[in-house]
Amino acid sequence: MNGVAVITTGGTIGSLLGTDKIAIDPGGEALQARLKAMAQETGVDIRLFPAANMGSSNFEPEDWIGFVAQIEACMADGFDRIVLTHGTDTLHFTAAFLALLFHDRPVTLCLTGAFYPLGHPDSDADRNVRAALRAAIEPTLQRGVYTAFYDPDCEGPGVIPATDLVPPRFDEDRFRTLYSGLPEVTHSVAEAHSIFTKIEWGALSPEVTADGLRNAKTRIASALLFPGIDMRLYDALPQGGVLLIEGYHSGTATVREGETGLLALHRRRPDLTIGLISVPSPNVPIPYEESVTLKQAGILVYRDLPLHLLLAAELIGLAQGKSGREAVAAFDAYLI
Repeated sequence: MNGVAVITTGGTIGSLLGTDKIAIDPGGEALQARLKAMAQETGVDIRLFPAANMGSSNFEPEDWIGFVAQIEACMADGFDRIVLTHGTDTLHFTAAFLALLFHDRPVTLCLTGAFYPLGHPDSDADRNVRAALRAAIEPTLQRGVYTAFYDPDCEGPGVIPATDLVPPRFDEDRFRTLYSGLPEVTHSVAEAHSIFTKIEWGALSPEVTADGLRNAKTRIASALLFPGIDMRLYDALPQGGVLLIEGYHSGTATVREGETGLLALHRRRPDLTIGLISVPSPNVPIPYEESVTLKQAGILVYRDLPLHLLLAAELIGLAQGKSGREAVAAFDAYLI
C-alpha cells in the first residue's frame, strides 16, 4: 500500500463561509491545507488528486466518469486505499454509481464530505476527514466502496456501504438507523456490511463511458408521488425510456382509472420501463392490494430498495445499450 490517495471534487467540504453565501474555494487551497493537517494528525501518508471543484448539485452523470478515471489512475499507481471528498447534496448518487462499478475490485474507497463549510464554527470537515482516513487504512474493513463520517455513537469512523446510503438520514446527528425493523447500516468499521445481500452482481457490467451516460440521462425520469399527480407528463419520455417512481410508505401508488393515472400511462406507453420503488414501513409484512394490482399490470414494484440505487443502475445499463428492463435485472430479487 502506498498510503492513501485523496481525491477532491469540491462540495461544502471544499467551500468557504462568506458573509452572505457559502461558495467553493476557487483554488482549493483551504481544503488541501486541512487534508494535510488531518493526515498528519492521524499519521496517514496521503497524496492529493483534484478531480473537480464544484458544488455537487452541479454534477451530471457524465462527470462521475472523471472520478472513475482518477480512481483507476490511482489504482494503477499502486493505491488500494482511496478517500474521495464530495458534496453531500448528491453524495448518495455518486456513492451508488461508484459502488456498482467498483464492487469486488481490489480497492477500499471511502467517500466523505461535510455539512458545514470550512470556517464555520460548527464545521464537521476535520472530524469527517479524520474518520475517512482512519476507515480507509483499517485492515478489518473489507474491500469495497463506503461512505465514512465521524460517528458520535462510537466516537470514531461511522462507515456505511455506499449501496446503503440514503438521504437525509446520513446528515442527522445520529445517523445510525436507516430502516426501522431492518439491520442498521451505519456501523463501526468492523461491522460495515450491506443489507442489500440479494443483488445479482454478475448481471452488472462496470464498463461505461461519459458519452453513454450523457445519452442515458435523457431517457430517464423520476417522480415523487403525490395525490393527483398527472402521469401524462411522462408521455414526453422517448421511446424505450425509464420512469422510476418513489412510492408511498406502504409501497403503494394509485390504481384509480383515468387518463392521468399510472395504469393509463402504462397502457399508453408499453415501451416504457416503469418501476415503483419503496421502503415500506415495518407494518407492511406483505404487499397491499394496490401494489399487487400494479405488478399484475406489468409495472415493476420493488420493496426495500432506495430509488437512487436503481437510478444509478439504469444510467449504467442504458449507457451500455441495454433496455430499461435489462439494466435492473440484477435487482429482481427485490420485486414483490
